[in-house]
Amino acid sequence: MITNQELEYRSGLGLTSLTEAEVTEMVKLGITRRPIDSFCVGAFRYSNLNDAIAQAKRQLSDQVQNGSWA
Repeated sequence: MITNQELEYRSGLGLTSLTEAEVTEMVKLGITRRPIDSFCVGAFRYSNLNDAIAQAKRQLSDQVQNGSWA
């Protein structure tokens, strides 16, 4: 049985809150939940940090070349 405290802890991690019934169903069916890191640069979203860094550097380079970097 999942306690309310555990459900609150999970929601504090940025995960969508699940009801106790949903968690019980997941356990019953052998479903596991794994949070996935996501890195955002402007409108772009990446699962790989190095890709996000490369995009941020491209954007910065474009801003410097266009004179919009202050």
